[in-house]
This record gives sequence, C-alpha cells and structure tokens, in this order.
Amino acid sequence: MYYKYIFFFSLILFGTSAYSQIEHDFLYFKNFVSHSEGDLCTHIPPQASFVAYLNGDQTNILLENAPRWEIGADPNITGMGVFGVEFGNFNNPTVSVGDSAFVRFTCRKTGQQGILVAYIDQIPYIYFPTMLSLRYKNLPPTPVNLRLEITSDNFRHLSWDSQPNTYYQIYRRMVRDTVFLGQSRRLYLQIAQDISGSSYVDTTGFIEPHGYILIPKKNGIFGPHSLEVVDFPSTPNDPEAAVAYYNPFEVAVTWIQKGDTTGLTYKIYRAQNPTVSIDSIHFVGETTRLYWLDSLVTGGETYYYRIIAVNPIGISSEPSDICSATIEQFANGLPDLDILYISRSPKYPRYEVEYNPPGYNPFLKPGTQNLKHYPDTGDLIKHSAVIRNSGGGTVENYIIQWYVDSVLVMSENREILFPRQKVLSQFHNIWSESVQTISCRINQRPLTF
Repeated sequence: MYYKYIFFFSLILFGTSAYSQIEHDFLYFKNFVSHSEGDLCTHIPPQASFVAYLNGDQTNILLENAPRWEIGADPNITGMGVFGVEFGNFNNPTVSVGDSAFVRFTCRKTGQQGILVAYIDQIPYIYFPTMLSLRYKNLPPTPVNLRLEITSDNFRHLSWDSQPNTYYQIYRRMVRDTVFLGQSRRLYLQIAQDISGSSYVDTTGFIEPHGYILIPKKNGIFGPHSLEVVDFPSTPNDPEAAVAYYNPFEVAVTWIQKGDTTGLTYKIYRAQNPTVSIDSIHFVGETTRLYWLDSLVTGGETYYYRIIAVNPIGISSEPSDICSATIEQFANGLPDLDILYISRSPKYPRYEVEYNPPGYNPFLKPGTQNLKHYPDTGDLIKHSAVIRNSGGGTVENYIIQWYVDSVLVMSENREILFPRQKVLSQFHNIWSESVQTISCRINQRPLTF
C-alpha cells in the first residue's frame, strides 16, 4: 500500500478566502477504511455509509451522497477501501483554518463503526491520507419504511417503523441549495432530535423541495442513516417530441412518470434553441395527462421542450431532459408498435466470485455468501413492459396483453399512442418454483423472457 499527497485549491479575492468552484475538488477529505480484522472495507452504499460534520457539531451534516466538485470523479465510497467527502459543501459557516473535520463511517454489513478526526491547519489543505480502523458496535438498526405525506395545511408528516429504546434525529435539506454546476449541496440540517416515537410533523410550509433522512441513536450509539424521502415529484423521464398530426401540424410531447402520480400536473416549456429556460416566457401549457399537444408550430421549424411535474401544493420536480421535433411531413405515415423490453422487480444482486490464485479456485466474495439472489416461492413480483410507437403515425385504441405460459392473464385497452411515445404496462405475478414463461403482446407482437 502506498500514500500520496492530495492537493486542494482556494481563491483569494480582495483579501478574503473564497471557494473556487472550478472543475476540481476544493477540500476533498479522502482516507482509507478497514474492518477490525485488518481487511479494507469494500462495501458500498447502502451497506456502507458515513456522516461528516465540523467541530463536533452534528446539526449540519454531509452524507456519502454529497457532491464532488471534480467532474466525472469517483463516488465518495468507491468499494475499494477508500472514502472521501468534499468539505467545501459546508455552508453558513464554511470551513475555516482551525476547524476540526469529523467523519463517522459505518459498515452495516459487519456491524462496525469508527470516527476519524482531523485538524484543518491550513487552506489549501495538504495532508497524508490515514487509515480509519472500524470496531464492532451494538448499532441500532437502520430506520426503515420512512414515509412522507403532505397534509392539508401543507405540513410534512414523516412516519417510520420505530424500534424499542431508540431515539431518532431528523434532518432536512433544501434541494435547490446548489454548488458547482448547479449540483444540490446536500447539506442536511437537524430539525429535531431524540424523537422516541414513530412520527414527526415538519410544520414549515415552504413551497420548496426538500429531502429528509433519519439517524437512530440507542445507548449513545448512532446507527446508519435511513434512505431519503422527498416532498417533490420525480423528474419526468424519457421525454419525446414528434409530429403527431398534420394539416394542420400538431406536435405530441410525451414522457413517462415513475412513482405516485396522484394529483400531479405537468408544465411544458418550449424554445427554438436547445436551451429551454424554466420561466414564464417559455411556458406554453400544462396538462394532467402524460402527453401534451402543441398546435402553435410552423412547418420547417425545430422546437425544443422540457417538462416538470408539480404536486398538488405547487412543489415542482427537477426539469426533464430536453426533447425536440422538426415540423415536417411524416417520413413514415404508419405506426410501428414495439415492446422494447420487459423488466422484473424487485432487483437482486448478482453472484460475486473471486479467485485465489487469479484464474483458479473460484469462491463467493466474502460478505456476500448470504445475499438473496432470486425471489422466494410465493413472493409478489412486478413485471414492467416498456412499449413504444417507433413509427410515424398516431395509434388510437390498442390492446396490451400479458400471458403466463401462453395463457392470457391480463388485458389492457389503451386509447392513444403518439409517434416516439413510450408507455409502461405492469403485471403482478406470484413467483413459482416451476419455470414460467411471461410474455407481453401488443398488436400480436410477442416478447418473451
């Protein structure tokens, strides 16, 4: 094993220190981490996680999802025995000379934890990486089933499955608090501590998107943080735009919305250049459906679109990717309905095999021997088909059919499918111990797996 210098950069502006948000990390704190047995911790989230804070103050924290300032850089937990965090993401106050940097690293897979503390004696900060050695702890379990409901008075009601003699710390982040290249800062502020029950109401009624996590504490020991829940819709996926009708021309803008779509409204923004600003000048319409028709178009022109989803109290998603359409006669006036693929959930990890020596004596990677790789008999499985009209004509009134071993088990009547539009069809089935063939058909086009 070898060590190397890690260099950081700062910008001196008018005699004061400011962070230079260039395409490189500024205060990336990177170190090694090992289990108590001496082997490097190669687990990755959610099995491994950390909490970073300054000067022993855990009211403002960063997690392993904190943004890097170096474009294309490794994640903060790489699975190669190292971890890091960009301390430049701290704000109000920012990091200063004389601060102490804390990182509490938890390996949930082995039940081990450790805290690394470093003194920041200069900025830029240059140091040798050190080794954080984890130790076994009686960790409280990770909070599960964290749920968020927006109440009628716009409050956020959080609930979770609580454990006996366990207290919960609740943290919130502002999604639109951003750093370099518009990345969310992901700085979590503690809004409640030592909650002994299974619910909490955040009474701030901001019409702004937030993310929430929980950290458990039992007998003075902090456990791994929960998964994050958010109070805003997911981003509309797979946006497409195509000429759906002509004489007169109409463009169909379509998308897929994942997650709960109850009460969502979609706002569409348009421009005649690839930069589509989300503002009142570029706003062209809204709908509650998963498509929108644009009739104010001119032949020969190209139009660019973005979509946002808005929930019932006005909190919007992140904007979708940009899609575009050039207004011209159909290259192919006939529809072409295809089933692109079928997926199955929940997902299970693959087998991880190692060799000793290389190329010989295969064995399961340590720590993965007891992982579940297939559903159990009786488990409820969701099959999802992604369907697309790859042709140039609009289809009305089509049928999607699901089969198990060539027996029809579900049929859906759909009304319309525009050119280039993708839609989802989902079928739930009980996992059987015997081999089954699941197929989905549209216009008699089968796809099996």
